[in-house]
Amino acid sequence: MGSGNIHNKEGKIGYRKLIVRVLLFVYIGTIFYLFLADSDNFSSFPQVSFLGIPADKLFHFLAYTPFVILLYFSFSLPRLKARFCYGIPFVLIVGAVICTITEILQLTNPTRSFSMHDLAANYLGLLTGAIFVLYYVRTRRLQ
Repeated sequence: MGSGNIHNKEGKIGYRKLIVRVLLFVYIGTIFYLFLADSDNFSSFPQVSFLGIPADKLFHFLAYTPFVILLYFSFSLPRLKARFCYGIPFVLIVGAVICTITEILQLTNPTRSFSMHDLAANYLGLLTGAIFVLYYVRTRRLQ
């Protein structure tokens, strides 16, 4: 019982992986809500900048950085080498598809607008998350 598995060895799924998967799906739902809800709900969003970068672009960047981390560790392959070789491109492609879809869907909401700058910030957030994962995998491999 102390192994952190819900099922037996034949159908094992760890509690940690289950928690990360639940967090991932809650996270995706939150992302879709925040990026597709009427912008009137967020009219109080500060129109400030940090180091010359508008706050909303920082929000886009920070919103997608954890996505890569959650997705990678939710559905990673069992072997570390395989995760490293195939996992990163997979999560980057899935992340790029999701952030592109959310940005395009904003065209259907009259209070929202499509922005290439938002999309670029989303992609940079994905890449930053991938760098964190690569760093973690590399340091883990060296141990």
